Amino acid sequence: MSKSVSRVHYCDHVIQVAYFPYIIFYYNALSMSARNLALYGKATQSDLVQNPWSANGHAINAIDGNRDSNYEHGSCTATKLQDDPWWRLDLLDKYVVTSITITNRKDCCPERLDGAEIHIGNSLLNNGNNQCDGGGRSLTFKWNKGIPGRYINVVIPGSNRLLTLCEVEVYGYPAPDGENMKINDQDLNSMALIKIINQKRDMLTIIFLFKNNRNSIKRYF
Repeated sequence: MSKSVSRVHYCDHVIQVAYFPYIIFYYNALSMSARNLALYGKATQSDLVQNPWSANGHAINAIDGNRDSNYEHGSCTATKLQDDPWWRLDLLDKYVVTSITITNRKDCCPERLDGAEIHIGNSLLNNGNNQCDGGGRSLTFKWNKGIPGRYINVVIPGSNRLLTLCEVEVYGYPAPDGENMKINDQDLNSMALIKIINQKRDMLTIIFLFKNNRNSIKRYF
């Protein structure tokens, strides 16, 4: 099994850099809940890569508990070349997500994850609900107060793209009944999103989307 390297990014305090409609960005801290919720969920994807690679590319491979980043070992996903390919995890119930770890492919083409977006929420409409820091590495995102949602959607916007993931780990706890989770007084009932900016540069943008918020705060590092 390939040896993976992990890097952690914390999401908490707000740093203002720029403004865009309906987008708000946060960056910095939280500890991870111990249980990997992804292992108990259901994974699907927009399509399956075509032969001769289809045997190893199924959506469930990203939640098999194995961070092996060599596609030929059968533990990674792959879609075919298509417009806006996506991978989705249904947690089968509403949870407060405190962190996500993504392992990118190592043996080939880690740059395919460039521009990927991670959506967290309770809606499947338009999938609404990093530089993954080098091939084969695992990147972890943590949130100070957690993000409520049932679905985790990884999407690569654009034409003629291919999405490959070697592991997706989701940590959190059951969402409290009748309670609305908030971060910095902003309503998170709609969704949240992380965008992987560039596979070749050590930059990452943490993005939260809100239905009725026109402010946008962005942090690069």
